[in-house]
Amino acid sequence: MPDRGLWTLRCQNCQKDFTIELKPGEHLIEYVRSTPCPHCHKRPDETAAARALGAWHRVIDYRTPKPR
Repeated sequence: MPDRGLWTLRCQNCQKDFTIELKPGEHLIEYVRSTPCPHCHKRPDETAAARALGAWHRVIDYRTPKPR
């Protein structure tokens, strides 16, 4: 499955959802590991519990981009 598209992620710290758009050549795995949550501004690796569990933001939805 290509990574390009709209992904909805759930923060493992505050449990809020947020959406990211990946362009061609960008990889989802990099975002779920390191992108800070726009709500609590925490990265998955910034909390002790997350580091211990190896937690990342969870993917909860995916949509392909609409043709322009």
